[in-house]
Amino acid sequence: MNYIYSVYQAIEDENYSYARIILEKNKHNADKLEYIKAKSVYAIRSGQSALAHQTLDVGLKLFPDDCDLLCNYAFLYENKGILRDALKMYKKAREVATELELKKQIDIALDKLRADALRPLNEKGHWDGDDFRPPAAISHIPCSPYYIVCPEWTNKSAGTRAMHYLCNILNNLGWEAYVTDTPSPKLKTPLLTPEIIKRHKETGRFPIAVHNENFLYYNSNPYDAPVVVRWLLFHLKKGEGWAPYSGDELLFHWIDMFKIKDKDSEPLIFDHIEHDIFYYDALTDKNRNGYCIYAKKYLLQNGNHIEKTVLENGIFLGQDTNLTKTQLADIFRKSKFLICYEISAICGEAALCGCPTFLIKSDYLESTMPNTHTYKPPIIGIIDESEVKNISDTNFDVRMFESQTKDFYKTKYRSIGRFIEKTQNAIIDFIKQ
Repeated sequence: MNYIYSVYQAIEDENYSYARIILEKNKHNADKLEYIKAKSVYAIRSGQSALAHQTLDVGLKLFPDDCDLLCNYAFLYENKGILRDALKMYKKAREVATELELKKQIDIALDKLRADALRPLNEKGHWDGDDFRPPAAISHIPCSPYYIVCPEWTNKSAGTRAMHYLCNILNNLGWEAYVTDTPSPKLKTPLLTPEIIKRHKETGRFPIAVHNENFLYYNSNPYDAPVVVRWLLFHLKKGEGWAPYSGDELLFHWIDMFKIKDKDSEPLIFDHIEHDIFYYDALTDKNRNGYCIYAKKYLLQNGNHIEKTVLENGIFLGQDTNLTKTQLADIFRKSKFLICYEISAICGEAALCGCPTFLIKSDYLESTMPNTHTYKPPIIGIIDESEVKNISDTNFDVRMFESQTKDFYKTKYRSIGRFIEKTQNAIIDFIKQ
């Protein structure tokens, strides 16, 4: 068996050509098990993944309960980042190990995989400043990818835009995220394909699925993700197929107003306004005249209508108006104010163009915004429809609003880090089970 010692010594010295020569010379007259063990170590250490797989497959067919072979296979999977199979092999090796010291070594390897290698934290165990990127220490074992389950890209829907922006932010931070429908042409939002899903499964990657508030029980987890997020971007839609919160998903919300009553939820909010489109132009500010009107969800609710006098004297921006965002912004820069029948991201977009918002009182508004006394810019008043004709000057300071908006989103930015931390840790908890 002296040749076995020589093989391991050559491997230790990284003299792989000499190790190969010794193995080739002794392949017919060697002890089969010891030969396979040495050859698998040689293949793994020399970077010959295919040869390592082939050798270990043969070895485990002949010696299925050999602890060394199982550990070698686990180490091979670990180096390749195939977490699921690495865990499987280490667990099996732990079951068949007879020596106490060997069991301890396997336990260390398992703990490393389960926690340290996957935990997206720094060495202190918490997030560092505003850096939410995956730490370099775990780059050899990729963290769980995000599947953002959302409609095709459109900048006409704030909720859809937010989900695509989340995908863009995660990718820009160095994580791996995909959208499930047509991506944005200008964001980093790769499309999730069957090939990508297959690759993740084959390499032991556990996906995190992110849904919006319209969570449907008949299609709630089509990607078989062990961790599912319900992101409340609006009030829950309690319609056909709606799934009430059962506690199985992680809850996040855009603003407190959208939270589920008596349920633990964390904020996830960031700036998703297209500032290259919605901006203030001081040169045209003096030419403002009249107002514009927005109502979408309000009109869909029980056939609510807009007062005729309000419509006759304003520019209607309802859901049937095929205006581009650029055209909308141009209208906002020419209007004195926006009349809005619901809480919408369009209020902030209009305000950045110097056009503040008045909300119209209604039962629908009360049901979606119960704490009407807490409103802040860009909403400068909640009025009856009859009061619209009496508005003359808004006294709106657009520069102050720009500064407030910037400060607001700056304070909310850490919610992204918390989202990453909580979802990745949920995967770790799943692996530990």
